Amino acid sequence: MIRAYRDQLDRVNQQMFVFQPYNELFPQLPDYCTVDQVIWTARVPLIYFYIIEYYYPDRFCRQFSGFQDVPFEVVYSEELHAFDGRSGNFDWANKHAQHLYCWRQRAGFIHPMQVMNNPITSDAYRVWYHTHGKLFIGNPEHRQDQGYVQCGALLNEAMHYIREMHISTREAREDGARALDLVRELHISSREHLENAGYAYYADVPPHLFNDAPVYEPRVQHRRPDLRRHRENMRGQPRRGGRRMRAVN
Repeated sequence: MIRAYRDQLDRVNQQMFVFQPYNELFPQLPDYCTVDQVIWTARVPLIYFYIIEYYYPDRFCRQFSGFQDVPFEVVYSEELHAFDGRSGNFDWANKHAQHLYCWRQRAGFIHPMQVMNNPITSDAYRVWYHTHGKLFIGNPEHRQDQGYVQCGALLNEAMHYIREMHISTREAREDGARALDLVRELHISSREHLENAGYAYYADVPPHLFNDAPVYEPRVQHRRPDLRRHRENMRGQPRRGGRRMRAVN
């Protein structure tokens, strides 16, 4: 079943996605669930004792009925993710003073959004997402030897369109006067086909960016070394101490 779900998720386009499925539930919720909605779009750190996670509402403006443009750059802090409760006895209020200040001044860090009934994205954002996002869960290159490659009806429609292009260009080769008209028709029909498939923004992506590999580089937090496993006596060396050693002595 997971293959079928991957296929369906890969075919979801912007028009199919519901960014605010919970709006109709707000009237049924207690007041404390919806209080201070104004700070829901504040670009501030979320703090829980020593844990700090920054919140970036400018990356999902449509969730708040906002126009989506290219988000600000995220500065990843490996230092913040290195704290795990075993880092010593710190005065966390002093150590995280900078982040606490941002939270206390949260009203000044609210991200301005252009609210609209049907929020859309800018052309620049669609180009940015194409070069930075993970576009497919399945196998985007359709190689039969690299896992599941099903693309459902979308791939079938694309094959029919390519067939029509092949037939039209073959006819144009026999009638030179029709070549220019055919170029105009293909220019219009190709755009329409992309729109029907939900990939109209592909036509707006510059060629030098469209063919490049996405710069999708998820951060990986390396595990802290286990000092017990790295002790000398745990790497093929004789054990030190213990009942058996004391008995021999």
